This record gives sequence, C-alpha cells and structure tokens, in this order.
Amino acid sequence: MLLVRSLFGEAEVTAPVYVDVSDFEDYLAVSTGWETDLLSRALLAAEAKVEEFCGRTFVDSGTVEARTFRARSTHLVVIDDVQAVSLVETSTGGRSGSWTTFVSTDIVEETYGPAGSPVQVLEADYGHFPVGRQGWVRVTPAGGAGWGWAAVPAAVPAAVLLQAAKIYNRKESPAGLVVGLQGQALMSGPAEGLDSTAASLLEGLRRADQWLP
Repeated sequence: MLLVRSLFGEAEVTAPVYVDVSDFEDYLAVSTGWETDLLSRALLAAEAKVEEFCGRTFVDSGTVEARTFRARSTHLVVIDDVQAVSLVETSTGGRSGSWTTFVSTDIVEETYGPAGSPVQVLEADYGHFPVGRQGWVRVTPAGGAGWGWAAVPAAVPAAVLLQAAKIYNRKESPAGLVVGLQGQALMSGPAEGLDSTAASLLEGLRRADQWLP
C-alpha cells in the first residue's frame, strides 16, 4: 500500500507496479505536491488498462507450484505465462486421476513475443493432449524459474506513462473531449480507450489466447 496526500487528507491506495510516481512527475515535467494521489490513481488506472489490453500482468508471481490446464485441441494447450518448463503431464481421469509424463522432445514451447517473453503455448509435435471433461494438462516450472515474467518488458512502462498522462490530463477536459495535435494532425475526439501509441507499443505483448482460434 502507498500513503498519498491530497487536499482532502491522506489515503491509502495500492502502489503502482510498473512506474513510480516520481518518474511520472518527471514525465509530466511537473511538481504536483498535493496531487500525489491523482498521479497514483492515474498510474493504477493506466496499468489496469494496459494489462486488460494485453490479457496478462508482467510480474514474477514468485510461485513455482504445478498448475493444471485444459487443452484447446489435441495438439495445443494455452498455459499461464511461465519462464521455463520443467515437466508436462497429462491425465484422462480428471485432476485427481493418474498423471503421465509427456515427453519433452515431443513438445514445442511457444512464447509469441519478443526476447525474454515467457512460454504461453505448448504444441504437441507427437502424441496428443487429452481433451474432454476429464482431460487435463499439468505444467511444472523449471527450477529457479516461476510463473510470470522474469523482467518487465520496456514497452510496458512506456505505455503506462502514455496512458496515465492521458488519464491525468482528462481533468482538463471534463466533457470527455481532447483537442490538440497528434503528430502533425489535428485531433478532436473522446478521451476514452487505450492511447493509440501505447496500443502500438503493446501489440506484440498480447496474450495468445486473445487471438488464437
């Protein structure tokens, strides 16, 4: 939790994850003082928008326990972000049934992202993943790795800053309209939604299950 100050006193809000309030102040080239809470809330809202757009968070969960998933098909299973895979097992008798090791050389691990991205899709080169109500796939991270991201990709804080600035500056446009220059084109329109430049930065970081059939 973060203690922030405003004209109305002090309040606790969850601390932003990807961008510090002081860095946001530097980005805006302002020294807000009593508006610390507005900056914090703008950052939190921006982070939520970025994570919603990407369908994922960009933190290390700090956990290494095995997790279970249902396969999308006999050849493909979408899993939670994991830094490295140690063991893949399958069960046709539900999660309480017996588990069979899936030979690692028969699996292709896909990141669908830039260097450093975690594995999010397993594809069966040989053999089949079980499907149906009792079919499950269990994944165990490799030792020293875990679920989530080992490091936050640079595009994420950059996108958060863009979106947070848009949200913060909304106080200057209570009617919900933004008028100004975007590049060399005059822009006039609603302020809702993810900033277009932020969306472009994040496009390669969207979860595969947002676009896989």
